[in-house]
Amino acid sequence: MIILIPFLTGYAGTTPIQGIAPKERADRETSTDSATRLEKTTHSEVRNAKRLTLAPVEIGTELAPEALDDPPAPKSALSRRTAGGVAVVTFGPFISRQVNVDGAGNNTIGDAANEPSLAIDPTNPNRIVIAWRQFDTIASNFRQAGVAYSHDLGLTWTATTLDPGQFRSDPVLGTDNNGTFFFSSLSSITTIEMFRSLDGGVTWSFPPVPAFGGDKQWIAID
Repeated sequence: MIILIPFLTGYAGTTPIQGIAPKERADRETSTDSATRLEKTTHSEVRNAKRLTLAPVEIGTELAPEALDDPPAPKSALSRRTAGGVAVVTFGPFISRQVNVDGAGNNTIGDAANEPSLAIDPTNPNRIVIAWRQFDTIASNFRQAGVAYSHDLGLTWTATTLDPGQFRSDPVLGTDNNGTFFFSSLSSITTIEMFRSLDGGVTWSFPPVPAFGGDKQWIAID
């Protein structure tokens, strides 16, 4: 039996908040050196080459809630992206196929994705949906709601951006016992919306339904 495992390429790590920078776990446990500084320069078209100096995170520091940071990337940056071959990784009987692909099924070089969430239709395991934070270009940390569906047990995927142009983060997917998919998405520090799909992720209800919560939300479906 061949098991297909979806995955994302073009990883984008959590964007440091001004005045705060993430550190490696080992560094936190073994070092008390507070002199380390992390500097990050964003794309000149996004932040006019403004340079930020970020201080290290001390143990026990509470991070600020996630919020809109960069504006959407300029069209000039998006136009420089190119298409490449889709990543397929084989390990013994396991096959991993890339999910975040363009309309032609190709990898987009220069974009990024992270924080995936996956759900499977309990009435039909061939139907799988995966959502993620979509960064159209690594020149900007502006993220949107990436989502893809497969109706052939993960062999092929169709990807899109849900609510394009709207800042979205912290994607969470789930299904009910009837195979209805639900997609929870953060649109600001304190606002969350819920989308619903009755056709295995092909289409989603719009406008979404406002939901209670904030960064970082989760869902459970009865």
